Amino acid sequence: MRSRGVLAGLFAIVVLVLAFVYVVATAKGADGEGESTVPQPPVVTTVPKTVESRPTTTTAPTTTTVVTTTTVAPPPLVAPPPVAPVVSTGSVWDRLAQCEAGGNWAINTGNGYSGGLQWVPSTWTAYKAPGDPTMAWQATREQQIAAGERLLAASGGRFTAWPGCRAKLHLS
Repeated sequence: MRSRGVLAGLFAIVVLVLAFVYVVATAKGADGEGESTVPQPPVVTTVPKTVESRPTTTTAPTTTTVVTTTTVAPPPLVAPPPVAPVVSTGSVWDRLAQCEAGGNWAINTGNGYSGGLQWVPSTWTAYKAPGDPTMAWQATREQQIAAGERLLAASGGRFTAWPGCRAKLHLS
């Protein structure tokens, strides 16, 4: 949490510096006076023909003052994920959940994976039991383990669905 405060402080300093640079840059224009100006295309006018004169075209240079501002929105607030009690029976599934999700069977960080075994929604849907919650993070530890057992059986008894923790925990 402390790093968020430091980042917010740095962000505020950057915004203030940018605002100062903008004020200094726009304090004097290209001619050294007043606001900066941006040349615009000339206005073309035609004088109607009279007996004594021919049609003539004149151009009058114009300038337009342009003032720009930038508004920076603060980062959106994200609610912390619900914390479920860590359940440890020493089973392979508890060790796997500890490795995948810090032992939190109800984790949902919004990264596309959820639950203690970090289920992808399509895999959870394929292996959950009828009547189980639609999202893995809403399911109990036991429901997730039962779905994990079905996935493990479909994978020939190998923990290939969890490659990182499979290697770290020396699972088959």
